[in-house]
Amino acid sequence: MNTAPDLANGNRIWAVTGRSELKHNPPANTFDGRGPTPNNYFADELITQGKATDVVLMKCTVQVKDWRIGITNAIDALPRCVEKVKRIVDAYNLKLSGGLTYCCAGDGLDEEKARTFPANYEKLVSAFRLAIGNPSLPFVSAITPLTGSCDRRAATVEVIKLLRTKQAETIVTGATWVTHDGVGLPKSCFHLKGEEQSALGRKMARAMP
Repeated sequence: MNTAPDLANGNRIWAVTGRSELKHNPPANTFDGRGPTPNNYFADELITQGKATDVVLMKCTVQVKDWRIGITNAIDALPRCVEKVKRIVDAYNLKLSGGLTYCCAGDGLDEEKARTFPANYEKLVSAFRLAIGNPSLPFVSAITPLTGSCDRRAATVEVIKLLRTKQAETIVTGATWVTHDGVGLPKSCFHLKGEEQSALGRKMARAMP
């Protein structure tokens, strides 16, 4: 596990736990995975930039058998995702200000998914905005990493590069793409080191209106 850099505004950052409760000053590993994530650094930078006074982070996913199925599953799970968001927003009287996506390692291992990514991404963003009742809700999305530690076969690396190109070419009004390449964790194509996670999260915050 990489050590995560300190936050400047941790006392003004909150996260929604698995029990739908708010956790104050959450650890860098906001959502109970292993190692740091960009989310806290995104929130920290929003506050530093004066774009927010407090930030509540919420993970909008559902459990699946295999997360590598990529963005197609995100579309399939959309009704449950929207229900969760609405419930938390209403329960704590929050304002939904934007969405983050980290797209999409699963689609980087399948050429057909890589080629159909732009249409699926547009569908996902449009459907979420419609369901939540905000047609201009901003999104910031991270282009799938291709780290310097990637140990995949050459053909697989080419599919990852194809997906990254398709993502960069995907244009959706109010959605911004951010990329941050790095060395990454050993033998991993997609997982960034702690300081690289921090840099990505801060870049995403600077891209959020």
